[in-house]
Amino acid sequence: MTGPLDGFSLRGKRLAQLAGLVCLAATATLIYFIDTGSGKATAATTPSISELYPALNSTGPTGLTPSAAFAAAATIGADGPTWRLEPGSDGPNFPIPSTIRRLPTTAPAVASWISQSGEGGICVTISPNRSADGRYPKGSTCTEPAANSQGTFETYYYPTGGNVAMAGIEPTGVSSVQVAFSDGTTRAVPVVENGWALESASVPVSLTPLPGGSTITIQGG
Repeated sequence: MTGPLDGFSLRGKRLAQLAGLVCLAATATLIYFIDTGSGKATAATTPSISELYPALNSTGPTGLTPSAAFAAAATIGADGPTWRLEPGSDGPNFPIPSTIRRLPTTAPAVASWISQSGEGGICVTISPNRSADGRYPKGSTCTEPAANSQGTFETYYYPTGGNVAMAGIEPTGVSSVQVAFSDGTTRAVPVVENGWALESASVPVSLTPLPGGSTITIQGG
């Protein structure tokens, strides 16, 4: 998914989606069977999106200003980012407006949201909590439906100052992500209600969902 404004890492987003697809083969073969006591094995039901991501059931305010105008939604809001009202107006694998839910922040400078996509994927949206060149830019990335259990993330590079912001979503069971940076440092970021976010002066190069997740290289890092 490409963001409407400069500053978002297209390569990073593509890699985030690719990482989910690479894991798809392993995920697809991981089928659990339950002994019903009748001598027959029954395949377990795949968890639903709402089971994987309870944050979708939140009823709190989104913190987004709804807008019917494409230009306004793409560029600026009076007090923060705006969002287009028309479902599917940006394409099928973009967030469905009615499903957008604000995530608790783990970085005061970064706002993020979780939502479902028109194709049944799971999406994360990120926006800085301060304007950049008079704008409140935002960008989203969505998984393919079969890779929903992998989570995803979005990266934003501030136009000035050299800082980088990241926001991601992880399914139930992931308690933190460990992010490695280009300066050799690492940071463990807690996952709160499926969401995590950070701001850094150093460029992220990889992340690892914990416990037990596979390391994902961040292209362009």
